[in-house]
Amino acid sequence: MRTGMKIFAGALALALGHAAVVLAEPLQKGCVAGDSKWLLHIDLDNFRSTKVGQLAMKHVLDEVLADIKNKSKLDLGPLIQRIRSVTAYGTDFDHEPDANGILMVQADAEAMKIFEGLLAAQMLSDSNASVSKVSDAATPLYTLNKELFIGIEPKNLVLLGKSRKQVEKAQSVLNGKTKSVASTKAFSDLLPESKSFFFLAVADGLSSAQNAPAQAKVLQMAEGGRIMLGETENKLVAELVLKAKSAQVVGQIQAVLQGMIALASLSQSDNHELQRLIQGINVSSAGDIVTIKLQYPLGEALKKLEGEIEDRARIDGKSPTQSETNPPNQSN
Repeated sequence: MRTGMKIFAGALALALGHAAVVLAEPLQKGCVAGDSKWLLHIDLDNFRSTKVGQLAMKHVLDEVLADIKNKSKLDLGPLIQRIRSVTAYGTDFDHEPDANGILMVQADAEAMKIFEGLLAAQMLSDSNASVSKVSDAATPLYTLNKELFIGIEPKNLVLLGKSRKQVEKAQSVLNGKTKSVASTKAFSDLLPESKSFFFLAVADGLSSAQNAPAQAKVLQMAEGGRIMLGETENKLVAELVLKAKSAQVVGQIQAVLQGMIALASLSQSDNHELQRLIQGINVSSAGDIVTIKLQYPLGEALKKLEGEIEDRARIDGKSPTQSETNPPNQSN
């Protein structure tokens, strides 16, 4: 059990990363700090119900968990399957993002018992005390090697962060002592009411972010933005929304985006796959909002994901069987 908690934290990170072709219950605004500048929310319940999610969970996450089980003898599959959502948020873009970021995991009651059991077992079995309790408050706070702080919260929530101060602040948000997004203007007009998307990323204050890559300069023309991913019966849907200071800036952003799309279409006229992708893009505006929506055939998206899985298997020296790589039945 010495490495149990490290593996659990790693598995959460992998769940976040691999699901990110990936919103769980609707985002709970009352759980996110009111001074947040960015957040990511993955609905793993929703993701598992999609065809893309079923394929990704089977061929990517299952493989990772199998490797963990082989190396550590820990079967984390039942635990990961009981995680309902993962939310990450932070209060700064540029200064020590690890220190100001919070990972919030919502699971079911059984998962919380498993997690607390791992913590207790690690504390009992590890003579070096890599896991220790640093607070006996109503909601206990633990630390892993004094590098990761873990809060066990009501309503089946787990908080993880590299800064004790930030985790304790996140706890105060949950108990109502510190303002949340629900009671401030953070992410105004950017948090969606829709529940049909499984992945949500939101950022506020984009124009003030430093050291943005050249490819992202168009984003700095906006005050904030969001990206959402979802799946309909036969389409994979992506939506980018940018919020500008004024109608004039909206026009500038829209012109830049439409110009980029037109240039890509002309310069890659022989690339039929790219042309098909471009045809699925729609750019529109209303007030201070620019919306870029992309719809792509679900069947084609599944084939591409399947191809990526096969390529990775070859690189890793594995040879997936036909039955393993066939995507779920879908309608085109």
